[in-house]
Amino acid sequence: MSSDLDSKLQNGYLIFYGYSYTNIPDQVDGNFMSRMNFYFKTSSQTNKIKEKVKVNRYSGYQDTGWEASDVVLFDQDSVKSLIIGYPSNAKYVLINCSNLRHLHWIVLGLIRRLLIRQVKFFGFKTLTHGGKKSFWIILKREQKSNNNNFYLSREVGIDGFLKFLYKSSANYVIPRHFESLPNLHREGGDLDLIVSDEDELLIKRFLLENEGDIRVDIWSVSRPNYHGITYMPPHISQSIIDNSIEGKSYSRIPNLLDTFNSMIFHALYHKGFQSGIISIHSNDSNGTIVNNDYLALIKKYGYDLGISIEWDMESLDDYMHKIEWRPAIDTLAKIAQWNEWVRLQHFSIKEESQLNLFAMILKTAAVEIEFDKVVIEVSSKANYAIIENSIFNEDIKKDAIKRIRGGVWNDGLDNSKEVYKYHPAQIILLLDRESRGEPGIRQLKETLRKKIDKSKTSLIHTTDNDIETWDYINICLPNQEDKLRNTINSYKKDMKNYKRNFLNLQSIQFRIFSAKTKIKSLLIDILSH
Repeated sequence: MSSDLDSKLQNGYLIFYGYSYTNIPDQVDGNFMSRMNFYFKTSSQTNKIKEKVKVNRYSGYQDTGWEASDVVLFDQDSVKSLIIGYPSNAKYVLINCSNLRHLHWIVLGLIRRLLIRQVKFFGFKTLTHGGKKSFWIILKREQKSNNNNFYLSREVGIDGFLKFLYKSSANYVIPRHFESLPNLHREGGDLDLIVSDEDELLIKRFLLENEGDIRVDIWSVSRPNYHGITYMPPHISQSIIDNSIEGKSYSRIPNLLDTFNSMIFHALYHKGFQSGIISIHSNDSNGTIVNNDYLALIKKYGYDLGISIEWDMESLDDYMHKIEWRPAIDTLAKIAQWNEWVRLQHFSIKEESQLNLFAMILKTAAVEIEFDKVVIEVSSKANYAIIENSIFNEDIKKDAIKRIRGGVWNDGLDNSKEVYKYHPAQIILLLDRESRGEPGIRQLKETLRKKIDKSKTSLIHTTDNDIETWDYINICLPNQEDKLRNTINSYKKDMKNYKRNFLNLQSIQFRIFSAKTKIKSLLIDILSH
């Protein structure tokens, strides 16, 4: 058995989904409790653990790919995550094959993961739990430079790592928990770095060449490597680096105001309820173990700055909005997939009236060939009314680049020097006369992409709902909301008398597309439960 796996079980970050035993495995009892998380679904999974561990709930297999970890252990029906929702960062995944009820899901999942060459079969592992034995399949993913979670050797240590960063003149910042450097802030803790895009590979190569068991997480300024988005909005990350100061052991740390702001950002949008900060929203996970006293640190920095504020999550979120650090609505929508507090705070209340209004963003290369003419023609045939069509001036463009899509426009590009071709340059507002919602705009978007996109990075981007659309309007069409609402109300009156033609090509295509979507959603729901 690989000593690396044994080392990760003893020293790494572990996540257990649907764990079905009363005792934690003997193979992990030397690890820190702060590095272990146990997740259970509210239905179909039984929690028998008698030891004091950190317990959280999750909705289904779609949630198992978010959390960063070194080893993930799937038990009970969580093995369905082998089919969809596979952990994105874990080096090892262990699957309990002792329960024959779920053997068919394990076989199907293994076939899929091996066929797409995402992982390699690495053998079997026997775990013991208070005298009982269980047998686990091991899947392994190689550690690569495009990962984010690394381990530094104790021979080099944090002190040696910081000296390397200093001598190489790397542009980076340690956003929090730097007070005790070169020691970590707590036993079993880790070190987070936000690094410039230019120095990301240099730093990761050093860590790969000096691998050990000290956890170091590397987050670049503009690469969407944190759950499919950037760790923080790129302009904020870059500003923190640019304004950083020297800390202990030659480290680069944020100035006091950026330390205060970034700690709030981390607590709200990364940790959510796991931060332990009080909130008006009830949540079952409020009683879980919190590794760091986030609120105490936030209060300390706030008092040092003379900032007076209410110390609850909602007030801190309002503060983030006031200083323009709160992520944009489309980014919050992605964060809400794994952060329940964000979901409750920003997406639990639907708009009073669903207008079926969508914003389509054309990027620079699309504007240069006047692709809006194709958009108007295809959209009109698909029974979308064109409410507005506007090319951005330079000021609007700069604001849109920063605030839309989390500030990320280089995702999927092999050559980031061409990113300017994919910057937002034009907005077209589309009102769906047939009220088809998100499936309708998705179908329209795919139709248009087939006409223009030559690579995996698209020249078209759309909102998914009215909430996102009005946020885009405020960014790209400032001070025009009232005028646009009046225009939309006029269209809505006409739409009351609109009779849908079910025999036209667009309606037939939509029904086929919608049926496929519903079948896929049904299969996902079945697998999830």
